[in-house]
Amino acid sequence: MDHSYYKSLRRIRIVVFMAFVLSVGGIAPVVISQQGVVVTTLTDLSSGTGGVAVDAQGNIFVADIGPNPTWRGTTIYQVTPEGDVSVFVSGQGLLGPTGNAFDTKGNLFQSSLTGSQVHKITPGGEVSLFTNQGVTGPVGVALDSDDNVYIANCRSASIQKVTPEGVSTRFISSNLLNCPNGIALDESNNVYVSNFRNGRVIKITQGGEASVFASVPGSGNLGHITYAGDGIFYVVSRGTHQIYALNLEGELTLLAGSGERGHHNGPALEATFSLPNDLSISPDGKKLYLNEMANTEANINTPSVLRVIHLPEASTE
Repeated sequence: MDHSYYKSLRRIRIVVFMAFVLSVGGIAPVVISQQGVVVTTLTDLSSGTGGVAVDAQGNIFVADIGPNPTWRGTTIYQVTPEGDVSVFVSGQGLLGPTGNAFDTKGNLFQSSLTGSQVHKITPGGEVSLFTNQGVTGPVGVALDSDDNVYIANCRSASIQKVTPEGVSTRFISSNLLNCPNGIALDESNNVYVSNFRNGRVIKITQGGEASVFASVPGSGNLGHITYAGDGIFYVVSRGTHQIYALNLEGELTLLAGSGERGHHNGPALEATFSLPNDLSISPDGKKLYLNEMANTEANINTPSVLRVIHLPEASTE
């Protein structure tokens, strides 16, 4: 997706089955494809719906939080872009692994909901405890441009900030945080948090000012949020089985999901999902990976399904 074009023309909305041809003084006409395509990458992955992170090579890392409601998984799976699955790490202190994210050196930071810890995992698979200070029921993890780690504490309605050296401080506590689940940062290091227990996205400045940034319509709860760059976020609406795009003005656009529960592939707005949870974008910005429950009727989170949204692209003619 040509995010820079969306940023410069921030008022343009995605319209289904249409194409806009735009010409801006001296810029070649651009045809914007209006709808992505959803396909299934893996079915019946032996993993609870924990975190999803993609490395610089395009490998997908899926955290097995374990079956609900005990959340006692211990494994992180690695999935190649071709769909080959292997165990990346297992055990070694992981307990209920949930959100995860990579730093600039390729280290994976993995939260453990049940263990109330965050681990650092090297590209070679060496696991070490990164922090347990100020960490209470951690879910989402995100890093800023200096590799400071921000941790969403579901159980204490707070965000913890930890330096690369492991110095842990409370970034913010707020009654606007209602089981903070997903977390992401923009280029200015503003923090954006998706609440698990309601449909709100909360923005927090580096000065600690919190405000409601967006409210997802009809959503009883949100999954995770990821920042794709150039002013575009993607956020999971678990309650409505849908995925939204969100810009820096707080404007929402439905990206994928009819609102029905299921695993139907095809045009993004006709596709169906089953309580999707986390999502992560590919290095080239063309694919959005997400995990969801294989079960389409009950709240049974193991096994899971890995889906991919091939995002709308802009091309010059």
